[in-house]
Amino acid sequence: MKSNFRIVAVFSLLLGLWVGAIYGQYTTQTTQGYLAEAPNGNDLYVKVIRPNSNLYPGQTFPCVIHVPDSLSPGGNRSALIASEGYVEIYYNPEGRGVTYPSQGTENYHGTNHQDDVKAIVDYAHQLDQVIDNNVIIAAYGDGIADASGCLARYPQLEVKCLIDVEGSSGSYTTLADPWILDSNPANDRTTGYYAMYGHYSTTMDTSATNRTWWSTREALSFIGSIHCRYLRLQAQWDGRQPPNQTYPGFYYPPRWYPGKHAIDLSNAACQGTSPWVRINLSDLGNPVGQLYDSLSSPIFYSGRMDTARVKAAIREIAAMEPLSPVAPFAWIVDRDAGAFLWWDDDSTMTIDHWEVYRALWNTPNPLVLIASPTDTFYNDTGLENGQTYWYRVKAVNSQGLISDYSIICYARPHPPDIFLPMVMMEVARLDNGNTLVTDGGFIGPGWSGGVFELTPAGNCVWFVQRTIRWAHNGDMLPGHHVIISDTKNDRVVIMDSLENIVWNTDDISFSDGSHLNYPNDANMIDGSNNRLITDRDNHRVFEVDSIGNVVWQFGITGVPGNDNTHIRGPHNGDRLSNGNTIFSDSENNRILEVNQAGQIIWQYTSGLSWPRDADRLDNGNTLIVDTNHNRIIEVNSSGTIVWQYSQGVQIPYDADRLLNGNTLISTRTKILEVTTAGNTVWQYPPAGLTSPSDVTISLVGSDVYLAWKMVVNATRYYVYSDDEPITSTTGLTPVGNTTVTHIILPGVVPNNPKWFFVVTAWNNQ
Repeated sequence: MKSNFRIVAVFSLLLGLWVGAIYGQYTTQTTQGYLAEAPNGNDLYVKVIRPNSNLYPGQTFPCVIHVPDSLSPGGNRSALIASEGYVEIYYNPEGRGVTYPSQGTENYHGTNHQDDVKAIVDYAHQLDQVIDNNVIIAAYGDGIADASGCLARYPQLEVKCLIDVEGSSGSYTTLADPWILDSNPANDRTTGYYAMYGHYSTTMDTSATNRTWWSTREALSFIGSIHCRYLRLQAQWDGRQPPNQTYPGFYYPPRWYPGKHAIDLSNAACQGTSPWVRINLSDLGNPVGQLYDSLSSPIFYSGRMDTARVKAAIREIAAMEPLSPVAPFAWIVDRDAGAFLWWDDDSTMTIDHWEVYRALWNTPNPLVLIASPTDTFYNDTGLENGQTYWYRVKAVNSQGLISDYSIICYARPHPPDIFLPMVMMEVARLDNGNTLVTDGGFIGPGWSGGVFELTPAGNCVWFVQRTIRWAHNGDMLPGHHVIISDTKNDRVVIMDSLENIVWNTDDISFSDGSHLNYPNDANMIDGSNNRLITDRDNHRVFEVDSIGNVVWQFGITGVPGNDNTHIRGPHNGDRLSNGNTIFSDSENNRILEVNQAGQIIWQYTSGLSWPRDADRLDNGNTLIVDTNHNRIIEVNSSGTIVWQYSQGVQIPYDADRLLNGNTLISTRTKILEVTTAGNTVWQYPPAGLTSPSDVTISLVGSDVYLAWKMVVNATRYYVYSDDEPITSTTGLTPVGNTTVTHIILPGVVPNNPKWFFVVTAWNNQ
């Protein structure tokens, strides 16, 4: 922060009586000045109204950050609820304010104003009087774009709830376009709002330039990605929508229904990452997490919204218990005298650390806390080979709230065995007849996954693996170089045949100032030295040259959506010979082909579930990997399925049509080459092992001990179980694996008189 041009302390004693309740009264003080600094360095004018710290030493209070409406400043507002024991923060967004303006220029609720909200949240957490897990944002009208954009772009911020006071869902309501639908021309407010914003809505001005300008200023694009509670306050009538049908003196437009913009935002939040969503306060009885439409509306407050309801909302939210983090989902692999454990970070809040618990199986010893890592993995060493260990993990957030245990993971350390690929990702048939396989490996530090060249017999003749984490694709380049999407390192690299990195996105700066966020595909563009990168968690596919100039992009960086300019979680972009780009818009369950102007010229949206690959074939058809449906389909240009394959396919990732007409498919655990008739003519790992024999089962309570005879050349055994006879392991999840000829499966059998097991042998040939 550059300066504090003034700090003013004002003390006031406020007494009042509200109907139905008497709230505690505090003498307040006001502090104002340039108290916060935006991420871009501009000083923000801030006013803080709070209980007098001299009169209430050591006391802490909930905090309310007020995000102003429209193009208004906030620093000139008076206290709303501070005298009841709240810290209230008002501020002027950049470029606003008359007497004491914040630095910068008017940003019209864009990313700069969203960053201002972040600066105020960070400032709030620095105040000694603020309860860290009780910081609330109250956004008014168009300010919801500032607040939701901030919370979506900075999910690590500690905010208890976003209270949305009749906020605008997008440009259509920001500019009061619903009033145009009214048959009374006097209600057309277009000219006035255009004078304010300098833009028409995307409905009135459909140009790419206007859509791009609004893409970072519409709350509906962000609200599904916030991670805190979301409370929408909505009366029957506000200034951005026509009133309901019974309101006297107005013509009700036929293409709009009461509260539509509130319902649109609430539904998007319910279907997104917010853990708690409701319209209006508990007194109206609207349920949490409810989806609505024109035929099933929530209860709205009659008339107009007033400050009494805003204060009631703040009280209700402040009284709620903070949300605990969700239990992580954990995985484990056994090692020589050790075990490697990793887990997801899928909580709705910032995690301070994790707690790792361990116990010896089949002993009375309880789970013991052995580590509190801040990373999402833990390497447990010094264990006894042949002993079974059990692990569970908890998440602890920055307020000390603890999640439930993860599900149990177990490991049986063992001496080193032959390397086995763990997760098959991209696969390609090389000109020499070998197959290039990208192995995701496991998510963790060090060498994990890589790119391998396999002979038809399944032997590895070349690989690169150094420092790669959770790779998704590797494409062979001239000179036995390979370009790799190094996904968990958030980078793309080119390696030579000796594993030297010869190009790295970490060594360049993108011209748009962005950074990669879970890149899952990277290809060299034919006839060019540019790279096409699919940047999944930035929700974009883009072309960049070797020094970082972004020369083409589809999707708005960091902004998910499902319209003609936004995508969500894309996979595997390919540049076609006609200059267009085809890719899987995975989380929107569609395949898109877009041209250089950013227009969608072809799409397939029929019955897909998380598709992750789409290739345009020489015959004009499109080969699609429909991952969650465990199938590969070929569709023609009109969208008719002309071929499909699903036998033995489990969580497929990639599929290529080979020159011989066969299709090469990667699944989670194997690679298949199948003919058009569906016959498997090649697979990796190859078939050939005999089945384990003389399997014996011992049952103690709900614990199972299995043993079997050794299979020659087997390097690992996988065990499956079910409550029905197992005729095929296709689609089943292994309940355990081991390198020795026995295993203990604790707690596998529930209270069921019948349970079935199968053991399969595996090796790297």
